[in-house]
Amino acid sequence: MADEIVHLTVADGVARIELDKPPVNAFDLALVDALDAVVARVRDSGARAAVFSGRGPSLAAGGDIKFVYSHTMANDAETLNRFFTTIQRVFEDIERLPMPTIAVVHGMTLGGGFEIALACDLRVMAEDARIGFPESGIGLLPGAGGTQRITELVGRTRALELMYTGRWLTAAEALELGVVNRIAPPDELADAAEELLAGVLKATPAAAAAIKRCVAGGIEQGRREGFRLEQEGVAKLAFDPDSVARLTDFVQRKGGSKPQPAAASATGPEGA
Repeated sequence: MADEIVHLTVADGVARIELDKPPVNAFDLALVDALDAVVARVRDSGARAAVFSGRGPSLAAGGDIKFVYSHTMANDAETLNRFFTTIQRVFEDIERLPMPTIAVVHGMTLGGGFEIALACDLRVMAEDARIGFPESGIGLLPGAGGTQRITELVGRTRALELMYTGRWLTAAEALELGVVNRIAPPDELADAAEELLAGVLKATPAAAAAIKRCVAGGIEQGRREGFRLEQEGVAKLAFDPDSVARLTDFVQRKGGSKPQPAAASATGPEGA
């Protein structure tokens, strides 16, 4: 089932995840469960980066309101609670993937679609796309982590305005607010995403993962924890094989000589 509505391919160190639930990739329990299974595979894939996109007219047009409505009318709180709990947890799993993640935003990417984009590290958006949180207009709220992630990105006042009013952002507005990293004409969106991906892949896998841990730790537990993770991370990276190879190459190109091992301590056994 997962492969039918969420497609995963892994090639050249990149995991590509495509939502494919016509007509507009709206989230119901089936799509969330399928995405859950695929994200677990991405985590164990060894990929250096992951790209999330959607087939059809948008990345995802939001939650499937008919699904929510039918279970509301049936007084089926159990199914609805499972849906909202699972989608929040799956989007958090996306956020916690060890590799850099990129969302490709096109069409009307609203509600849950906006939230899955926010769960990714970076976002590329088509110039004619729109993003926003329309939930309050039908008496709901962004329930897949959106209230927290948009506030972290744009600040409390702007985030509250977007969620209270349900206003859809243009690509230009999203770029100005720092919600997306790049915008591109629709026919150049794929190329813009690949260009950003190429830049991301310049980092070693260990360095990218360590940077992600530092940022997440600082956001979740404060700057002091972020500083601690920096110290821990850079100490380990200095001896990572990829780091050693790149450091050696850099020194040889700049200095023209191979770095020498540190001399024995004068206070050690040989210097006593």
